[in-house]
Amino acid sequence: MPVAILIEFETLTALFLAVGITTVFGLWFFYERREAILSDSRRIRTTFLCIKCELIYTRPRQRETAPCPRCSFINSRLKF
Repeated sequence: MPVAILIEFETLTALFLAVGITTVFGLWFFYERREAILSDSRRIRTTFLCIKCELIYTRPRQRETAPCPRCSFINSRLKF
């Protein structure tokens, strides 16, 4: 014989609201953190101008020198 579980309407409504709000805030936190990490990796890049072939290129992290991807000439970073 099946057992019936009785739940009051107010309790069920509160449970659904709590689950919904927790889900929304959890997704919000996840995507904000993800965007911050991706933004940092895009922001921390160094720009270089090749003196030999005039190519503008970037490299990750803060570097003082980097070889040109086109001609392999070692260039110093651009300073603004």
